[in-house]
Amino acid sequence: HTLEACGQRHTAAGVDLSRYNTAETARDVRDLTRALGVKRYDIFGVSYGTRVGFGVIVHAPQGVRAVVMDSVWPADANWAVGGPQMISNAAKLLFERCKADAACHRAFPDPAADLDGVARRFLAGPVTVKGRTYTVDDLGGFLMDTIYDAEGARSLPRDVHAFATGDFSALNESIATRSGYDEAQHLAFLCKERIPFERKADVTAAPDDLVSQLTVASLRRYFDVCKSYAVGKPDPVENRPVTSALPTLFLSAQFDPGCPPELAQAAVKRFAHGQLVIVPNTTHGVVRNSPCGRKMIRAFLADPSKPVDVGCLKTDPVSFDFALK
Repeated sequence: HTLEACGQRHTAAGVDLSRYNTAETARDVRDLTRALGVKRYDIFGVSYGTRVGFGVIVHAPQGVRAVVMDSVWPADANWAVGGPQMISNAAKLLFERCKADAACHRAFPDPAADLDGVARRFLAGPVTVKGRTYTVDDLGGFLMDTIYDAEGARSLPRDVHAFATGDFSALNESIATRSGYDEAQHLAFLCKERIPFERKADVTAAPDDLVSQLTVASLRRYFDVCKSYAVGKPDPVENRPVTSALPTLFLSAQFDPGCPPELAQAAVKRFAHGQLVIVPNTTHGVVRNSPCGRKMIRAFLADPSKPVDVGCLKTDPVSFDFALK
């Protein structure tokens, strides 16, 4: 109800919510470069910034020399549909890594079972521990935020093991520090460019995948909230795969619950001069987590016509050490 009131409040105040979306941002980029007298420029986007990058390619590509897309979210990628599975898949990938790590496996023999057990409790209804009540949305949000974060991903086996033993301190910290999005802008975009192209009924989870079930209700809620956002009619172009001949470097993190590598793998096929590097042992936002990723970006922008040298992935790899205490 708070999110619905937010949209209604902005509309009542005279805010035109139809002007907060990728197409408008792309045209802002065009206008800014013209005002600055910039004739040629490069695009660098991370996460939602890659969505803006795709928007510039579609709506205002004049003057663009090269593009870097880090943690790729293509124009035709869903937001709600398939989201529960992506979060679950990312958690499973981390647990597989824990199993292959002798120290992690010794400390936490079966984090997947730990999480399934906790998920089952939360799916049955609110959980009260030491006088504090938690909902399924709290646990689902924790998973999404934690796996996005480099430190959080390394702590996940430890944290879900703690949950299984009744220690919810990590969940408390997550709830206390959760920054969220700039909600009105976030919803103005989604309600115009994503939710109209998806169906609430398609936001589902497999009966035997308890982890994916944790986020179904919260993602379905977007379809109800969007009714309160006066964003105007959706433009079908915003749901089409983007093709381009611009030199483009796609970077994907190995562990990413929102922008997994498969999204970039699909996108790069439509770029005649696209290159894709999946960076091991990294989480969302390769540029923040990988010195090698930063090196590849610099080399690519120096000469976008050359294949990037991925040798530093082997000579200077990012370590992935799980938090055990």
